[in-house]
Amino acid sequence: LSLAMLHHQANHLVHARAIYRLVLHEQPSNAVAMQYLGVNSYQNERYEEAARLIKRAIEIQPTIPDFHNNLGLVFHALGELERGVACYRQAIHLNPSYVEAWNNLGLTLEADRRPAEAIPCYERAIALQPDFAQAHWNLSLVLLATGDFTHGWREYEWRLKAPELAGEVQRFSQPAWEGDSLRGKTILLHPEQGFGDAIQFIRYVPLIIALGGKIIVEVQPALKRLFTQIPGIEYVITQGESLPHFDVHCPLLSLPLRFGTTLDNLPAEAPYLSADAQSTKVWRQRMPNTHGALKVGLVWAGNPGHKNDRNRSIRLDQFNVLGDVPNLAFFSLQKDFGTNQARQMAVNFHIHDLMGYVEDFADTAALIAHLDLVLCVDTAVAHLAGAMGKPTWVLLPFAPDWRWLQKRTDSPWYPSMRLFRQPKAGGWSEVLFQVREALTRKVP
Repeated sequence: LSLAMLHHQANHLVHARAIYRLVLHEQPSNAVAMQYLGVNSYQNERYEEAARLIKRAIEIQPTIPDFHNNLGLVFHALGELERGVACYRQAIHLNPSYVEAWNNLGLTLEADRRPAEAIPCYERAIALQPDFAQAHWNLSLVLLATGDFTHGWREYEWRLKAPELAGEVQRFSQPAWEGDSLRGKTILLHPEQGFGDAIQFIRYVPLIIALGGKIIVEVQPALKRLFTQIPGIEYVITQGESLPHFDVHCPLLSLPLRFGTTLDNLPAEAPYLSADAQSTKVWRQRMPNTHGALKVGLVWAGNPGHKNDRNRSIRLDQFNVLGDVPNLAFFSLQKDFGTNQARQMAVNFHIHDLMGYVEDFADTAALIAHLDLVLCVDTAVAHLAGAMGKPTWVLLPFAPDWRWLQKRTDSPWYPSMRLFRQPKAGGWSEVLFQVREALTRKVP
């Protein structure tokens, strides 16, 4: 059992799984081996098997808090949120100082759209362990989602101490910018998360210019050409390239805190991104004649590596409900992930696919420039279309990302955007029916 746990801790899941099974062959009622085999199954996304194993372990040894906490993780993954809440509460009943269980309880309540109940769970975890960066980060996301930007941005800084991002600001010997005057100084802006985050928060460039600063932006390669079009940026550097001299640096997602951003003063001017003139001309020649039909860009899936992707992505065949809306011409904006669905699934409408020509987000922007509407799930394309001021309809899961706030059908970040929200977990059919009705009213 010790050998199995060593393999498990080293993430040698196959070896650990085999040894747990050997232990259980010799000792069928070894609750510890059974529980850890369940955790192993959870890590391999065998959720039903994980639930069965951990429940059996609890029957054998019902007073171990870890068992209940880990069963809660499994139920959360299965979408059985109430059962997950009950598991965490039992773990906390057995150990009121169980920091991880308090944090996990908050996450599950948040996923069930119960933010008022989630907030005190995170606060309790932080009271028990004040330096628990993940709990601070989770608290920030609930605060931001509920519109409490004043407290939310401060807590959001804890993301840079969480394991996922802890090394980001340590890359630089120069000091972090704290919001003071930039007169005569050069600032490096750098993204620490995904493409969509970089696109959303590059909007702060004009505010930095107003403080007198010269700007260098370090970006992922796919964003370099797009960001080169932004006025006032001295250099756009690809991550990994040697950096020019700079005096201070700031992660892009720390800019809202530095500028004291609230719902009343956030910089919402659009467009603040655009396709360059030459690319737009090239893409005009590639566009087919749609005979006056409404040209709709479509994104149905995000990166499967995203922690919430199975909730935010939609199978392409679920869009079949839109097939009988007249006078529409669909254009794929789907790159890499999910593109095979267009070949494998029966879709009762034609999709023009020009994405073979797309090399980066500058090309995507040039294609979007020739569309009338972008219809997409919560991916970077939603941010790009919104930043370009293009009419954009975003399809959101039941518990969406913090930036879309709660219950709103509009976005304060993007004036041209309309939000369609799931009324219940997994309720894409209701969302797409609403989209169908809206498209029917919109077509010429």
